Amino acid sequence: MAEIVRGVGVSPGFATGPAYILPTAPLEPKTLGSPQEERTAYDAAVVISAAQLEEIALQLRSEGHDSEAGIMEAQSLMARDPTMLDAVHERIDAGQPAAHAVQEAAADIKAALEALEDPYLAARAADVQDVADRIIRALHPDFDAPPMRDPCILVAHDLTPSQTASIDRTLVRGFATDAGSPTSHTAILARALDIPAVVGLGDLTERVQNGQEIALDGEAGTVSLNPDGSEREAFARGAAAQAEQKRRLHRLRDEPAQTRDGHRLTLAANIGSPDDVPAALEAGAEGVGLFRTEFLFAGQDQMPGEEDQVEAYAAVLKAMPDETVVIRTLDVGGDKPLPYVPATREENPFLGLRGIRYTLANSEVMRSQLRALLRASKYGKLAIMFPMVSELEQIEQARTLVAEAQAEVGGEAEIGIMVEVPAAALIAHQLAPHVDFFSAGTNDLAQYGLAVDRVNERVAALYRPLHPAILSLLAHTVAGAHDHGRWAGICGEMGGDHLAIPLLVGLGFDELSMTPSRIPAAKERIRNLELAACRDLAQRALRCATAAEVEQIVRNRF
Repeated sequence: MAEIVRGVGVSPGFATGPAYILPTAPLEPKTLGSPQEERTAYDAAVVISAAQLEEIALQLRSEGHDSEAGIMEAQSLMARDPTMLDAVHERIDAGQPAAHAVQEAAADIKAALEALEDPYLAARAADVQDVADRIIRALHPDFDAPPMRDPCILVAHDLTPSQTASIDRTLVRGFATDAGSPTSHTAILARALDIPAVVGLGDLTERVQNGQEIALDGEAGTVSLNPDGSEREAFARGAAAQAEQKRRLHRLRDEPAQTRDGHRLTLAANIGSPDDVPAALEAGAEGVGLFRTEFLFAGQDQMPGEEDQVEAYAAVLKAMPDETVVIRTLDVGGDKPLPYVPATREENPFLGLRGIRYTLANSEVMRSQLRALLRASKYGKLAIMFPMVSELEQIEQARTLVAEAQAEVGGEAEIGIMVEVPAAALIAHQLAPHVDFFSAGTNDLAQYGLAVDRVNERVAALYRPLHPAILSLLAHTVAGAHDHGRWAGICGEMGGDHLAIPLLVGLGFDELSMTPSRIPAAKERIRNLELAACRDLAQRALRCATAAEVEQIVRNRF
């Protein structure tokens, strides 16, 4: 009989394989250099670490994980924070090795954050340690960790968010940690990346040896050590059921997203680069509902050339010549500045110069991108979408820039806005005559509407996209669009959410766009619904007082 270790399941799924215990880099240097040499090594490690974190963020964003990418971007800024730099330099000058200096400076900053009454800042203490650990690893480039060559279960005392985000998903079948919680950044990333995971296992790392066979159930929150034959069979059945579900969903690839009573919706894909298009087509996407263009602009020291942009946009349009491709203009600023565009430090970047505010303030960036988009438009059905719109004047300014770009290079495109600021939803009727479509960015719409940072574990439980207030904002959005003959879509995570889909159908959205992997299940969900029942459900939901009530009536009805 196998030994069962119980923890907390944070990402569902079954996984079996040999344990791979994650090694940690040493603090002690092989040789201690002079203070200047240690400073130089530390400064180089900071540059390396920040670049690694930015690369991880780009990859996450290209896969549709915007909020998770934001965690990595914030850590990249942390690595270069002057407070940390000064504290480490001071300790190095006093004779400490760079790695020791990093560890001690991080400990002081963590203690200061944890002592604050501000729950958001206190919750960032774990991110400080994550950044410190990465810098320490960069200080030991020759650290000889055993290579991960075969599929395995990753075992560690804890995994930092950046370690989780950079897991080799071709080899890691799941992970199990001594520490952790369901609301940690690591757990959020595991769910986003669809990696089975169990945390809070106590002393698992002391019970397991490298290579020991273990089995993990990310739903039940258990890890079996040396599973016997019957347990292996049970895990195999669970895995087989998952595989069969994937096959069943794949058979729907070419079927329409149509309710049982004949109401048709469009299911589109959220992508971050042309490389994501094959997965979108394989999943049965009917176009692109959100092409995030940030990957072209971030992670380099100068703005991409217009030709490079044309090539990227054209590649997606050519791959889907008969479907609408919605390309969002550059959505950076605030907490995501571009190194080659002047930016000022902001006290609250999420309410600052970001999205369309940023590109209108840096119009040459906008002009170049619009020219590239319009030049590429000849290859397909282009729709240009502006993010973070909150007032009519922004649409008018953006349309003026589009017209000027058309006068230069020609081209045609639908023009729409991303509805993610509550103000835009509330004046949807006034904005609709000036655009061709709305697409609700429900991630930010819910965060702004509820005043909740969903990756802040202290308040994450308050992030409830099915809150009646958010549904009301979505209802305003659809009504404003349809009353003026415009179409309305969803391009946030709600679009692929099992509970949300009947409500979105009932509210009248024409298109749901999501990460490609979620399209098959969303299609199956829609094909088992009836429009009349969804409309009735949506009206009942709008009369509810709490998100819990909404969730309950959806579960009871569907």
